[in-house]
Amino acid sequence: MSNFILLDNPVLKEVGLKLHDIKTKPHEYREYERKLGEYMGIELASRGVVPLKKVETETPLGSLKAKVVDDENIGIVNVLRAGTTMSLGFGDAYPNSCIAFVSAWRREENRMMVADTDYNRGIEDLKNRFVILADPALASGASLLATIEIISDYIEPKNTIICCLHA
Repeated sequence: MSNFILLDNPVLKEVGLKLHDIKTKPHEYREYERKLGEYMGIELASRGVVPLKKVETETPLGSLKAKVVDDENIGIVNVLRAGTTMSLGFGDAYPNSCIAFVSAWRREENRMMVADTDYNRGIEDLKNRFVILADPALASGASLLATIEIISDYIEPKNTIICCLHA
């Protein structure tokens, strides 16, 4: 699958196991979810998935050039509430990125899962950016689809990825 990236990293696996462990306490869960976002962000950067830019700096021994994350051109979508600490973790990896918020929750209607959304903030800042949708608890997909519908006027599918955790 060309549109699928599996982050099969032992560190991410360990964090994922902690998130799925029924003995994990709420404060530990939040910390692991934040780490998940940060570690995923680092892994995506190491694979060149996110935008990069060339920078040059002067050192005592001369100039040094490197490719670094162009985080000013990254937007993170926090699917409230599940994605909150994961989004903060991505923000740790990409400190100059913008974070937009979409409140989406699912409910059953006529034996189908549907999502309600009544609040969003900052989605207009996603325009012309590489967008990461952070949803660590992907279940039915209803809230994620509702979020995509809300932000669709501001994103380009080729510059958008969904980051989620699967067991």
